[in-house]
Amino acid sequence: MQIIEAGRIYQHTAEEIIEKPYKMILLKKGSEQEIFDLQTIVYEAQDDPQKFVPDPIESFRDVMLVEGKGFSIGVFVEEELVAVRTVSFPGDGTDNLGREIGLDSKEALEKTAILEATMVRPDYRGNALQKRMLVPTMEFIRNHHCCYVLCTISPFNYPSLSSVMHAGLYIRNLRMRTGVYGGKLRFLLAENICRDEKMIWKDSVVVKNTEIKKQQLLMEKGYMGYRLVEIPEEPDQFMVYYGKPEIEF
Repeated sequence: MQIIEAGRIYQHTAEEIIEKPYKMILLKKGSEQEIFDLQTIVYEAQDDPQKFVPDPIESFRDVMLVEGKGFSIGVFVEEELVAVRTVSFPGDGTDNLGREIGLDSKEALEKTAILEATMVRPDYRGNALQKRMLVPTMEFIRNHHCCYVLCTISPFNYPSLSSVMHAGLYIRNLRMRTGVYGGKLRFLLAENICRDEKMIWKDSVVVKNTEIKKQQLLMEKGYMGYRLVEIPEEPDQFMVYYGKPEIEF
């Protein structure tokens, strides 16, 4: 067992808040049922089914737990899996999201990593586990010699968007996605983690996340989303800062 991190977090029950020890580990093949069971709990607790698309157990077994195809990081409390982050390496397969941002060479596509699912059991939310898991996740991706990191997230899922944008990803497009997404709206976020230069933005525009068409038009003109500002009094609504990058992606 490869322990990545250990410490203490809080469990929020109906009666009290309990401090408990946790350990973060790199999951091994054979953990697919634990991940799937956690996914069921998280999915059933969703207030909006548009925010979350569950994966079949085969995705965990055959991809996200197979060395060279992907990896998964889990957080355990008292031997129970309470949070997980899954990643895949799609190579030059047809499902590689990199093609949507102009990655068309075999070399570039094989340096792509996809942030798949992040799941935190409801009673352990509020511990910044999404962001905590992203730190070693990005390190593992770099160690795999990937440069391009991508993911899709609901435009109404502030916690997940905030987490990955804090790690350096930018919003590149917004559209209805078919297939496993079932026609749900999703942002596509991406970043080149091998680029040394810091992104500089010009012509900034601030848009509410619910203004779908306006955001789509901005990205058609070369804008990228680079910052979020939460609106506390309006659940699931926040402001997105868009700008034009002054350097190449």
